[in-house]
Amino acid sequence: MFYVQDDDNEYHALILRCTLSDLKCKEALIHKASQWLNRKEVQNNASIKPKWDETDHSWTFPNGNSLTFGYLSNINDLDTYQGSEYQFIGIDELTQLERFKYIYMRSRVRKTKDNKLPTQVI
Repeated sequence: MFYVQDDDNEYHALILRCTLSDLKCKEALIHKASQWLNRKEVQNNASIKPKWDETDHSWTFPNGNSLTFGYLSNINDLDTYQGSEYQFIGIDELTQLERFKYIYMRSRVRKTKDNKLPTQVI
């Protein structure tokens, strides 16, 4: 679950594909997340109502948590994630991603010592 109700710890999730168009296709992950997060019960609940940022391809929740969609179509795209910190990275179609990109993105999964929330790469 990408909305983590924990006031002391931020939780940032990243979903990756090789290209942004892979994420934007009808019935692909951005579309599915939009269906899920735009449901009435989510949008009518001010404590969890996320906001979509089309430029960053990211949902941000009122407590600061985020769900971002990203891509790694070429080696220069790795620079986009330099300095980033995620507690969860999900790679859709891992078999399409070069090994060095996967290893680099694993290094983006981290947290502060006092953050008790789990980290995960799948």
